[in-house]
Parts: sequence; structure tokens; C-alpha cells
Amino acid sequence: MSKSRLLIIFSMVLMAVFTMNLISAGVGTIWNYNNFANYYNVYNIATCSIQGVRGCPNELGWQGSDIGFKFYLDKTLSGNSKFNLNVGYFSSSKPIDIYVSGHRIASDYLVNSAGLYSFEFPSSYLRPNRFNTIRIIMKDVSVGYGYPSQGFVISSVSLTN
Repeated sequence: MSKSRLLIIFSMVLMAVFTMNLISAGVGTIWNYNNFANYYNVYNIATCSIQGVRGCPNELGWQGSDIGFKFYLDKTLSGNSKFNLNVGYFSSSKPIDIYVSGHRIASDYLVNSAGLYSFEFPSSYLRPNRFNTIRIIMKDVSVGYGYPSQGFVISSVSLTN
């Protein structure tokens, strides 16, 4: 057998082993959510189920300042996970805190434009075989009718491992 053929076979075996390690490590999307329903009303704290029918509010600003995404996790995750926040519309920078099952993973973070933001945290913060919640709390915002546009609008959120 030629050296080039051996090199090709060796490369294919390495790629297969690497791919199997990624699959067994659980790399991938746990859930992706984009079923937002902008109710055009003011809320205090909105905790919504991503498995629910109604949809979650997507505006952090004059409509509200605290959104919790509730989800059921049916397996144990290893390593680190990421909460991904996709901002579709941006009005002004306001500091946000993000919590995963009560653990703060971001403090006074400034979202400063539309785009994708990822927040990494230990997967041990998530409890298997029960409901978990990821909360976004916006600070320094005036909630209520009559206030100008402020904050941002979420277009999607996801959890990856």
C-alpha cells in the first residue's frame, strides 16, 4: 500500500474518532426558541415556558425588564453550556444580568447592538429531569406606557452544549 493511501486512511480514522467524541460529549443544540409574541402590554416579571403554546414576550425596555425562559431538561449535560441571545432590534444600551437556575452568569453586561451574544456557564447549573429557568433582567430601565423606546427586542434564544 502506498504512503498516500495510508495517510488518507489514517486521516479518515482520526476524523471518525473525533466526530464520535463530539457526539458522545453532547455537542449541539439542546433547544432553540423563536416563538415570541409581542403583546404590546406592560409586564412585571414574565416567566414563560418554551414548550408552551402562547409564546414569550420579546421586548426588554418599556414593556418589561425581567424575562424567564422555563424549560424541561431530560438529560444530564457535561462540560460547559451556552445561552445564546439573538437581538433583532436595538434601541439603547442598558445593563443586563443573566441567571441560570439562580446562578448569575452575566452581571451588568451591556448589549450594544443587534446581533448574537453567547454566555458560557458550567452545565452543572442545569438540573436534569426537571424544569430549569434562564432569566434576563435589564437594569436602569423605565417600564411603562409613555416611555421612549429603550433596550432591545429578542429574535431568538437557544441553549447549546
